[in-house]
Amino acid sequence: AVAITWSDNARSCQEKTTHTGIMALQYPNARRSDTVETLHGVEVRDPYRWMEEDSEELTAWIKSQNEISNAYLTTCDLRSQVRKRAKELYDYPKYSCPFRRGKRMCFFKNSGLQNQSVLYAEDAPGATPRVLLDPNKLAEDGTAALSSTKFTENGELLAYAVSRSGSDWQSIYVRRVDSAEDTGDCCEWAKFTSLAWLPDNSGFVYARFPAPSQTSDAGTENASNRNHALYFHRIGTKQSEDVLLFADPDHPEYIFGSEITEDGKYLIISASESCAPANTVHVVDLGKQKEIRARNDRGSERGALSSLATEVVGDFRGEYDFVTNEGSKFLFLTNYEAPKRKVVMIDIADKTMASRDVIPESDAVLEHVSPVHGTYLAVVLARDAQEELFLYRDDGSRVSKIELPTKGSIVELQGRKRDAEMYFKFASFVHPGTAFRYDVESRKSSVYREPELRNHNPDDYETLQEFFVSRDGTRVPAFIVRRKGCTGPQPALLYGYGGFNISLTPSFSPFRLVLIGHLGCSLVVANLRGGGEYGVDWWKQGIKEKKQNVFDDFQAAADFLVEKKYASRDRLAIMGGSNGGLLVGACITQRPDLCAAAVAQVGVMDMLRFHKFTIGHHWRSDFGDPDDPKDFEAIIKYSPLHNVRAGKPYPAVLLTTADHDDRVAPLHSFKFAAEVQHVVGSSSVQEKPLLIRIEEKAGHGAGKPTEKVIDEVADTYGFLAKELRLTWQE
Repeated sequence: AVAITWSDNARSCQEKTTHTGIMALQYPNARRSDTVETLHGVEVRDPYRWMEEDSEELTAWIKSQNEISNAYLTTCDLRSQVRKRAKELYDYPKYSCPFRRGKRMCFFKNSGLQNQSVLYAEDAPGATPRVLLDPNKLAEDGTAALSSTKFTENGELLAYAVSRSGSDWQSIYVRRVDSAEDTGDCCEWAKFTSLAWLPDNSGFVYARFPAPSQTSDAGTENASNRNHALYFHRIGTKQSEDVLLFADPDHPEYIFGSEITEDGKYLIISASESCAPANTVHVVDLGKQKEIRARNDRGSERGALSSLATEVVGDFRGEYDFVTNEGSKFLFLTNYEAPKRKVVMIDIADKTMASRDVIPESDAVLEHVSPVHGTYLAVVLARDAQEELFLYRDDGSRVSKIELPTKGSIVELQGRKRDAEMYFKFASFVHPGTAFRYDVESRKSSVYREPELRNHNPDDYETLQEFFVSRDGTRVPAFIVRRKGCTGPQPALLYGYGGFNISLTPSFSPFRLVLIGHLGCSLVVANLRGGGEYGVDWWKQGIKEKKQNVFDDFQAAADFLVEKKYASRDRLAIMGGSNGGLLVGACITQRPDLCAAAVAQVGVMDMLRFHKFTIGHHWRSDFGDPDDPKDFEAIIKYSPLHNVRAGKPYPAVLLTTADHDDRVAPLHSFKFAAEVQHVVGSSSVQEKPLLIRIEEKAGHGAGKPTEKVIDEVADTYGFLAKELRLTWQE
């Protein structure tokens, strides 16, 4: 067997003086166990395996790490100015697009600095909006967030899911819209769930896992999530009486989704086996509700609907997202035999389930399709990661292009077949989300709400799109956002993701204005392979044995910025979160000289064990399976935790994670921080800090309260300002 040594000859972390005479940080000693396992003939040491379980030892280590990080961050001179300006820029009213439910118009609003956005209802045209649901009242510290909402079609009942402390676990409640009072219904242990009301408003369909063995502090457990299933909850009953509708015990890793057609006639059930863009589709005729209720088959391990559902797509040959239907004729957005997606029609009354192209694949990626005003479709197309909006008919004919203010993204779209209008929100890197109303009959759009930021002028900035060549010759795009008038190399932050078929199109963040406008740092967003910017083929070029392409792309982007004098190496930083945290971890271990500073947020760092925790098994579609010898061979070459080497100085490193992150368990960042500090932090050539910031009562990012977000921005940008030698600009 080949031994992976983990640099056992590295010294313990202790206070030392570097060759330049600068006093280095004293990192906490982390116990190194003698855990070794043999994987496919390779001995792999895992000295920090103990960090995978809660213990007093781990709690003490976390406390010590935060003390060191906090002490260092207080020396970042610009941190307080960053926090002050970030708070000022974020303090403006933010609205969602409005949406009609029953007789009411509803919308979300954050008055400025509220920790969570509030749901409002307007009972009649012109009526004063009233608060329907304020999640800020669910927790004093703002750590309870609305993760999902669903109204009945008549708008009289609202099912809403609440997540706490950033966890993916959700509790579902029901509220009467007229009185804004809860009914007392509660469904626990929902996760990755949609909500679908039955047409008679008697109850809703939702998805959940079995309750975890640890229930006292949900979200801090690392156990694998399996046996997802769909249930029906009847209003006014206990959760213990909920009916199991659909499950697959032969495939405990499947994740199920549900949706009821706008005409109320069909329940659509989808299943995914991984994060790959592929799913099955089953349809249930809700005209058989009496038969469903009569069966009430709680004893069936596959659920009451398992034998009543019609199989429309029975394998994972591609992605099939339901768009709309007219009777038995269903429209789906699919990538099957269309890497950039197309819209097809399947008549579910036809036993062959043959499909017919409605909107064929084109040279643009078909990002989103939504029904509106009877026979019309709103269609979002993307070219080179920039989106366009069109109006089509449901026969596939294009009606018109809907003009947008400039190049950017459609970040929200609200429309239904029964509505004669739709609302959409447009944003770019420097234009905040402006909501537009579009009248389908007149083909005219008008500004519905335009946010106003204090002392922000989009014309002060410029957005460029460059294309660079990666290691294997692939042409890759990147956006560069900076203040107008910049010449020569500028400090720069390179951001990337490169995974899970996710596209990084232009988006707005007031916090980035602090970075660009006041710290004089360009923002560069690279559209790496593994993403969805050019369709499913672009994704496939960055997964499994081709995952190294993603890291090569990112490193080539950094080299391009230096070569073309957009940036200089000593004032270049890299950043990414989640899969992007893996990206940063891989790049600093492969190319420690790539940049001056690196921020890896909630990253996947232990690539040999990621599939053993929470929902990690679903990521094998991107990363490969460590239990497979061929995949293992590729994974171990880039796994950040297993490729930390002594000898070369690392850039300044800030890892961030949170105690309730049950998407990417914090153990990944814990183990990587301990290893980097042990191997690199003990080296005489290492002068820059190697820090980890561990948030309490927070998770992977969704639903994080505004106060915590601003604190993290201040720490992160303050850190970058110090390491890149940035100065404050008014």
